Amino acid sequence: MSNLPEYFGVEKAGAIRLGKDVVADGTDVANESTLRIQSHAHSDHLKDYKHYLNHPRKLITTEGTKDILLAENRTIKRRIGGRLIVLNTDEARTIDGKKIILYDANHMIGSAQAVVEYENGDRFGYSGDFGWPLDKVLKADFLVLDSTYSSFQQGNNQIWNRDTAFRDFGNIILERKKYGPIHIYAHTGVLQECAQYILRNLNEDFTFFGTEDVIALNSIFSDNGMEQPQEIKDISKEQYSDYENVVVLRKYNTRGSSTNFSTILDISNRGASNNSPIKTKSKIDDKIYKAQICITKHAKGNEVKEYIEKTEAKLVITDSYEIRAGLKKATELSNDIKKVLGIESFPSHELDYWEKSTSTYFE
Repeated sequence: MSNLPEYFGVEKAGAIRLGKDVVADGTDVANESTLRIQSHAHSDHLKDYKHYLNHPRKLITTEGTKDILLAENRTIKRRIGGRLIVLNTDEARTIDGKKIILYDANHMIGSAQAVVEYENGDRFGYSGDFGWPLDKVLKADFLVLDSTYSSFQQGNNQIWNRDTAFRDFGNIILERKKYGPIHIYAHTGVLQECAQYILRNLNEDFTFFGTEDVIALNSIFSDNGMEQPQEIKDISKEQYSDYENVVVLRKYNTRGSSTNFSTILDISNRGASNNSPIKTKSKIDDKIYKAQICITKHAKGNEVKEYIEKTEAKLVITDSYEIRAGLKKATELSNDIKKVLGIESFPSHELDYWEKSTSTYFE
């Protein structure tokens, strides 16, 4: 571990430490950082982000991420001031003496990879969640890597792909629309992709419903070039029973709030099998059909391997934070990096920094 910088790693509470003064996607317990980079607006990366709107801290995001944060929490508008800094992708900017660059991560609107370069030449990188392929891959000496997929072998034996999963998703909707409202639960970004798929590929007229925040989010995605319904009816103001072919767009963290007498589609990649993107939770009948459909936008397997090689990192820490990945996945991915690529690597929970981050380590 002789090459390991002192202020580098993942803190037990979730913050990605990129040198002494900068964290990403979390709040450092020791309260030493002055800058936080927000890689994207998914809930497992958003912990305590509003803390960085308080003086003198600063929150750095892309335009897309900023728009999503404002749509989901209007109360932060009055607190922004000059402390929320919007950084365009591919634009290098010096902020408080650190050169910071964000690159598109192809995960959702606004998602970014991040590089922080210090005056002594140290370059710290954070992948965030990323899809594949990427127009540009960050370059850094020291890299914190997302561990959503646990090994370079992930997906090698899978006989279906993302296009297959979307086709199965569409077929279920066409089969089930006559039985009543279809409730789609998905994370921001994937939820809007589901709506776009319905509009582009299913030759039926559907009536879309959503909550006020979903309606606001879909407007943002529409403004950023994604095809979305021209109208989404407010779920609190109109009744499903007045319409046919109803699709209800719901945020993933509200699962369980819909009626049991409907079709419920859980769009997530938990426990995906090699044989099919569909994990049925109940049998089809006239009233209830529940299924998980494995659709996500994360790089996996050899794509992750290629990503690491292109970063030219000489040391890689894999993210062990439980809400994002966990100890087992981080360990498996780190072992592959060492064995296959010959690059020094550690899962974050095996480093002293992980435990020391729970105390006043920096005082």
